[in-house]
Amino acid sequence: EYSMMYKNNEYVQIGASHKKIYNLRIDSNIYDDLSIILKTNDDNYKIVSIGGRIFCKDINICKSKKNEIVSELKIFFGDNVIIENIKKNHVADPSGNSKNFSTFFNFKSNDYVQVSIYDWSKKLNDEKKYPDNLKVTIISAEFRNFLENIQYK
Repeated sequence: EYSMMYKNNEYVQIGASHKKIYNLRIDSNIYDDLSIILKTNDDNYKIVSIGGRIFCKDINICKSKKNEIVSELKIFFGDNVIIENIKKNHVADPSGNSKNFSTFFNFKSNDYVQVSIYDWSKKLNDEKKYPDNLKVTIISAEFRNFLENIQYK
């Protein structure tokens, strides 16, 4: 019920939460929900991406937490990454009122860690129940290649 198939059914995202959002439950003191992405038809169930979200009633809480996480990851990764900051309109909102603020930690292997704020417009927040959130995601080079060359082409 709480899974999502990607283009060509090559990958599946499965969600889990400690709240009543999903059937699966997690015990996390930090994240409100988690998602894992697996390649379909893979008997080894290799995880190609894992992410956690924190929902924020006040976007400033998300911004503060993002700054904290980014600072910690800069120290943790040191010189082993190239850091890129991107601010853009979210593609799911044609009005341009929903924003995405991301920091990418890019590794030589082409894997990356992404720390993002999703600041949804009031309309999408109210109508579609898109809550503002902070998301931390680890993405493998394999899944990155799929996203860049298949999913969003």
